[in-house]
Amino acid sequence: RIAQNRKIIVCPMIDVIDHDNFGYDTQAGDAMRGAFDWEMYYKRIPIPPELQGDDPSEPFESPVMAGGLFSVDRKWFWELGGYDTGLEIWGGEQYEISFKVNTLSNR
Repeated sequence: RIAQNRKIIVCPMIDVIDHDNFGYDTQAGDAMRGAFDWEMYYKRIPIPPELQGDDPSEPFESPVMAGGLFSVDRKWFWELGGYDTGLEIWGGEQYEISFKVNTLSNR
């Protein structure tokens, strides 16, 4: 996908490893989009039926993406400004990189 459009960012479905027993679980539910609520908590929301394609393996747009698990063209990442050096703890990078992509990808 990135070879077809260098401004595409590819994010995986994130499965779960249980922190108590290291058991593996697939991500619950079908493919979902990243979103957030008014308190800026990351959420997964279903893809609306009108945006679902016939093939569930086809890409879909997402308002927010995981900030540490993605593939991106290196040059495009740096054109976006990379990660803000002021981010000192985990948890805000998904919003920062998502907002940059949504703002700058159509320029």
